[in-house]
Amino acid sequence: MVSHSRTWSLIDAVALLAVALVFWFPFRLPILTLACLPVLPIVWAVRMRCLGQLTRQASIRWPVLAFLLGTSLACLPVFAFDLALPKILGIALGVAALVATHNAVGAWLSVRGIVNGLAALTVLVALVGSVGVEWPTGKNPFFDPLLTHLPLLVRGVVSHTSQGGINPNELAGVLALLLPALIAGGLVQFDARARAFEAVAWVIACALGLALLIATQSRGAMLATALAVCVLLTVLQWRAAGPRRKMYRFGAGFGWIGLLAVALWSVRSLATASQLGSGPAGGIDTLAGRLEIWSQALAMLRDFPITGIGPGQFDPVLHVLYSPRLVADQFVPHAHDLYLAFAVELGLPAALAVTWLVVVFFRRCRTTFASEDPATSALGLGLALSMAAFMLFGVTDAIGPGARGGLALWLVLGIGTSLSAGPVSTAAVRTEQPPPRANTALRQPAGRVHPSPDAVQAPHTAA
Repeated sequence: MVSHSRTWSLIDAVALLAVALVFWFPFRLPILTLACLPVLPIVWAVRMRCLGQLTRQASIRWPVLAFLLGTSLACLPVFAFDLALPKILGIALGVAALVATHNAVGAWLSVRGIVNGLAALTVLVALVGSVGVEWPTGKNPFFDPLLTHLPLLVRGVVSHTSQGGINPNELAGVLALLLPALIAGGLVQFDARARAFEAVAWVIACALGLALLIATQSRGAMLATALAVCVLLTVLQWRAAGPRRKMYRFGAGFGWIGLLAVALWSVRSLATASQLGSGPAGGIDTLAGRLEIWSQALAMLRDFPITGIGPGQFDPVLHVLYSPRLVADQFVPHAHDLYLAFAVELGLPAALAVTWLVVVFFRRCRTTFASEDPATSALGLGLALSMAAFMLFGVTDAIGPGARGGLALWLVLGIGTSLSAGPVSTAAVRTEQPPPRANTALRQPAGRVHPSPDAVQAPHTAA
């Protein structure tokens, strides 16, 4: 069974990579897109036929199924199919990423492998962002001369933008989701055990990610990430001892000062840009514009509570049915609030299913945080703080359902929901397992991990 699980985790990954680019750009080669549509359902059906299950843990099967059913309902009111198709395929790709990551982490990866994977993903996101983002100007005069030297090589990728580049707020949200977990895992994992190359790669990934996050000038993402890192360093300080504790204490103190500086800069930039006003000059990036969008989104939710308005339908529905005043001449891709974006576009059933997945995610992170192994515990804490930072970022902005940047959310959910079921390290993870019977002939060796009841047995790999 273990060898079959590992083989199928590879098949999941290959299928995901095979359809990713096609689903991201479905109108480039429509015939190829049509040919790739049955790939994921066929792989999942054959997997269930061979293994009897889609995911290694039963705890996420029902929320995944509920989310797919809710998304199917959300497709009923769609009328602008040119906007809906990329989002629908993006949602399918996200669920496939969740399943593939969940199964791969449980069957293959150790804590070191997860941290290395997060570092590689952060570097990839930072490199793509450095040449593919339409950088903002006017928020801070210090950054404007620097950002003008960054070339925009990725054009025509995002619709309804001036040059087809990536929105900086979307890049900021992805980095806020990745950086706390990467920093947490690396601080402990690479403190004493890592090879020099891995440590250098981790430092480069953190530096690139933080630099690009600052360059986006996304106030919500920077505040959320800074708060998550401060809480991380404070908790590590409590759990560490000796010189390491002093290092974490210094880092936590410096981090809280930095958080205060970012908060003051955010308030000042809002005031100096006159974004606290509510006049007709308001737009998407002003407080008045956001308040109007949120009020209209709440009206949509009241009108379409079950099915939602459909994936990618926010802009046409907003302008046709609700006639906004401050953003009347602007394209509004989503509700600019993570919670409203999922509820309005996909309906309350799908939004509740996502909430169910996030609850399972935090429960698994809490179990992993209770591990006696420092690296495993830090990874669980970092993943929980990453999700918390992303959710805090989502209060004032969003990566809409099915957006390309949203793939990172499903990858992190896949990692977090699999940690307590798979052998991510040799440490003993506290799980709710009944004690062995006293008259059992073969006793469990001391220190061996007891997987959760809904997990498939797998051998332990070294952290």
